[in-house]
Amino acid sequence: MRVLTLVGDTWHPPAVVSDGLKGLGDRGFRFDFCDTVGSETPGLLADYAAAILAKANHRSARDASPWLTAAGAEAVAAWVRDGGGLLVLHSGLVAYDDCPALTALVGGRFARHPEPCPVTVRPAAGRGLAADLAPFTTVDEHYFVALDDDYADVFLYSESRHGTQPAGWCGMRDAGRVCAVTPGHFAGVWRQRAYRAIVRQSLDWVAARAAAR
Repeated sequence: MRVLTLVGDTWHPPAVVSDGLKGLGDRGFRFDFCDTVGSETPGLLADYAAAILAKANHRSARDASPWLTAAGAEAVAAWVRDGGGLLVLHSGLVAYDDCPALTALVGGRFARHPEPCPVTVRPAAGRGLAADLAPFTTVDEHYFVALDDDYADVFLYSESRHGTQPAGWCGMRDAGRVCAVTPGHFAGVWRQRAYRAIVRQSLDWVAARAAAR
């Protein structure tokens, strides 16, 4: 399955995610990486059954102007509800406040983070996507989020000296699926076997219904 993969903003170099995803091993996915995007990008989704959003609302790592418009966000939401699978990683939760259709689709958005610090990520016992996942501790940006979806299935939590936050949640969106995972700022996070397992399992889940289309 080809996966449209949007990476790179002024705070997050594309290579962290692109190298990290390549390290997942063969899962039957081919990642089509885009590190410079614009208002035409939502139209590309028609050629894909699954996508990864791993960039803030910046056109590229060199251009912080927004790439996604409110109308574009409506198109993304329609694609998911029609059966697409969307995985949102870390910075994909950032700076989309002017795109309410996307934030409603994802069910949560970035609020703030303290300085990088040791963060422990723990699976939530008894949640479907948490099965076989292991806790781990790493230095990361500890994302604090506004989780607006009362029906979100929270399967991960993150803990630091600053508190505890939802770190992974998922939900059905009509015929499609959305999953969000907040850790992942540094390459060192991606080198954690337990983190790679989270990404693999989340991608498998969002793509499962898309594969049956």
